[in-house]
Amino acid sequence: MKNSLYIQLPIRINDRELDAELFVFRDKRKKDTGAEVARSALLSLDLASLGHLESYIQKKGQYVDFQFRVENEEIETVIKSNMNILTDKISALNLKLSSCSFKHSVEPFNLTDDESVFSEKAENNGINQLDYDFKV
Repeated sequence: MKNSLYIQLPIRINDRELDAELFVFRDKRKKDTGAEVARSALLSLDLASLGHLESYIQKKGQYVDFQFRVENEEIETVIKSNMNILTDKISALNLKLSSCSFKHSVEPFNLTDDESVFSEKAENNGINQLDYDFKV
């Protein structure tokens, strides 16, 4: 994908070394309009005990939306039972959680054709006008 950026982040969870995949992108169609630009990120993790987890996060103004893609009910239950921690962390940043949804899928996220995340396509020939932005 043109202008793409892929970052592999080493992280430690419960004394285990993992590699997380991070994609940060922006909608370049709204760059010069002066309107509030939504920033989005996708974080992908393979957890030993819970399986594959993907978090799509979108921030616009003071509002943050989360969409979790999980392999099974168990990981959804773990996230929901710890939602108060997520909400507290977001509030500490003076942001508000506006929505949180879950999608069950064993297929990994595909940046080129996932309609659930990239619901807006450019008018000309359906070309996706989203670019990755490496500023984190």
